[in-house]
Amino acid sequence: MANIDSLIAGSEKLTKIFGYWPSFHDAEVQELHFLRGNVQPEKGVYDFPLLTLKIHVWELTKDVDSKGYLILRHHTLTTLRFRDVFDFQMQGFNHQNAMLALNLTRACFINRFGLMSDTYG
Repeated sequence: MANIDSLIAGSEKLTKIFGYWPSFHDAEVQELHFLRGNVQPEKGVYDFPLLTLKIHVWELTKDVDSKGYLILRHHTLTTLRFRDVFDFQMQGFNHQNAMLALNLTRACFINRFGLMSDTYG
């Protein structure tokens, strides 16, 4: 399986900040937006479902500040957009939406009309 950052256009923006692709462990989802898409075969329009996430991500270091807390650096609000979403799972959304990790699966499926495009979600 390819590295997750190879599946994301523009991933170099985050790797430039962090020096690597972050795990998103303890990152916080601040905004979540779904767009169902727009499919009009008679007009040749095939915009499939879109998911946009705004996530506050940072790097947890091994360094400790004067109060004994681990130092966080590279605080970044990043926007990730996923096209052709067909399966999304999330548990609990509230005032603090800490993530364990960001996991993506690349899939390709066949429907009765033939092969569909690569799908992320």
